[in-house]
Amino acid sequence: MMRTKVASIAGDELPPGGALLSVYENVALRRCSVNVFKEGWKHSYHFDESEFSTTLMLQKPLAGGTFEYTPRLRKSQDEYAFDVVGDVIENEDTDYANLKAESSVKALQFEPGTLSIFAGRYSLHRVSNVEGPKDRLVAVFTFAREEGFKNSPEIQKLFWGRTA
Repeated sequence: MMRTKVASIAGDELPPGGALLSVYENVALRRCSVNVFKEGWKHSYHFDESEFSTTLMLQKPLAGGTFEYTPRLRKSQDEYAFDVVGDVIENEDTDYANLKAESSVKALQFEPGTLSIFAGRYSLHRVSNVEGPKDRLVAVFTFAREEGFKNSPEIQKLFWGRTA
């Protein structure tokens, strides 16, 4: 098991009348939360349950908190891509110089205001350790093809400390 430490502010806890809540209330956007990464926190490599995520960097940490991802590794949620995933995880504490070509890891530079649309169900990705006392804050808007889609109870509990 890889360690992940992240908190999230649920959409129903956002301030009424705020910019994020107005985006959340748009019928085209069904879910919104804010991921909070404090000093020493990270989100280990994973695939998302949702089809797509759109993120908006609200606050950048002093250092670290880098979003790292691979090219698309799978065509469906049922594909595991064990060889490539294993290669990335085995080399996660290096500069990735030992990776095979198909396991290449890229870093996306986020500045406050950066908007990203990402198909995390298909690409392995993580957020590296945050360094310094300034939290990494990222608003997350997630999408699914199935109406009424919800994250699994395990994911809900990890991020929001509760289940729907």
